[in-house]
Amino acid sequence: MNNSNAYVVLLGGSIMQLPALKAIERLGYASLIVDGNPNAPLMALADQRVVIDLKNLEELVHFLDDFITDHTLAGVFTAGTDFSYIVSSIADRYDLPAHSKQSAIAATDKLKMRSLLQQHGVNVPLFLEVTKEMTEHQLESALQQIQFSTPYDVVVKPVDSMGARGVIRAKKLKDILLAAESARIYSRSGKVIIEQYLDGPELSIDALIEGDNIYIHGIADRHIYYPPYFIEMGHTIPSQQSPEILAAAVTEFKKGIKALGLSHGAAKGDIKVTQDGIFIGEIAGRLSGGYMSGWTYPFATGIVLTELAVQLATGRSIQEDERNIQEKPGYCAERALVSIPGVVSEILFVDDARMIEGIKEIFLRVKAGDSVVFPKNNVEKAGNIIAVADSYRLASTIAESARKILFLRLEADNASTRDFLFGRKDMHLQSAFIAGKDFNGHMREEILQRYEHITGHNPSTYKGDRIMEFERAIERGGLQGAVWYYDTFGTLVS
Repeated sequence: MNNSNAYVVLLGGSIMQLPALKAIERLGYASLIVDGNPNAPLMALADQRVVIDLKNLEELVHFLDDFITDHTLAGVFTAGTDFSYIVSSIADRYDLPAHSKQSAIAATDKLKMRSLLQQHGVNVPLFLEVTKEMTEHQLESALQQIQFSTPYDVVVKPVDSMGARGVIRAKKLKDILLAAESARIYSRSGKVIIEQYLDGPELSIDALIEGDNIYIHGIADRHIYYPPYFIEMGHTIPSQQSPEILAAAVTEFKKGIKALGLSHGAAKGDIKVTQDGIFIGEIAGRLSGGYMSGWTYPFATGIVLTELAVQLATGRSIQEDERNIQEKPGYCAERALVSIPGVVSEILFVDDARMIEGIKEIFLRVKAGDSVVFPKNNVEKAGNIIAVADSYRLASTIAESARKILFLRLEADNASTRDFLFGRKDMHLQSAFIAGKDFNGHMREEILQRYEHITGHNPSTYKGDRIMEFERAIERGGLQGAVWYYDTFGTLVS
């Protein structure tokens, strides 16, 4: 808590905003947290708080008009949300430092963003808006006119959502239109775009901008899995791409920042590295979510990036800080914990995972009694693990070791779990195994060992149809599937 009467308005009260709240306090300001959820984790930690839907700019402005009669606003800030336009709108009304409203819109609306980037010669994939009335014939005609590659291979996206919500890869005209209608659910404006799919590694870059000065703060390798969706199963920082590729990525990113007119605040870029060069996936007018700006970059470098960003948001120059910055040579890896569908009965071995040397944080996003799904976007993951080490490989190994130890046990005889393991044949996930490992990193032989450790049951006692069902549960659900099978059918084993 802070006794200052100069407040920084923090949009969002989730764990993603914790580094920002700490930065506000360290810089000597009081905090006003705005969130539509009265039970958001940071609400109790704020100096002032108000429950307002962050999409409701009119209500938020009405509240702030009253608030400033007795308090001073020093700045407005967000991180890990898609409300940078709200930040700029508030800043514009109360004469606070931020990106312009026009640039914030351009960095939020993917259609406007790509149009501007393309106009300024920035590499972006081919793109096209898909209207609600569009037929297969009209879609094909539009794709041919823009010269999309055939056979078609596109990514369908809502124009104004984050966290890969509603993002799906599609290859047939019918599937593209179906995916567009699914994506429209996640679009506040109701608009959807498709873009040419680009094959290649993906990078995430954070930057701070003060006028003409763009300061790069972290380039991470993103680890994307489970097509046709784009699930980030973690990231590792700093990137292991070559210096030449990283330099090219930074150059294209800076071109994009200037094209969008971002001039005061943060910027986050998603960059694709392809055989045809560097392409901008998107640029947002905020710091990254996904634990990069607030956790992995500071752990790897010793630089508290969010504090510098809050300085900018309060009108304090960061130029001298940037001149004196010295990054330490460290590595940090974040890995996601995911679950097959069902209801969590218990979470096992959390303390064991936390005790692994190099583990810095374990964020569990579910608890006993919560329903879980296999993620189709980055909001539906069950948890995240962050580890540090002196090398890229070791940081990755430590984070993945902790993920393997953690175990989400699911309630027995649950219909959604049963359907996932034994039901529909048309599901996009026919196997839990990628490169010989299940969703959370177990090899098949490890699954049998851990299964016996968790259940106390020797799987060799399964006979006939039971062994076939057990193997099917492993194939579709990995270790979770194996343990769920025992919990559901254990009384029938003998």
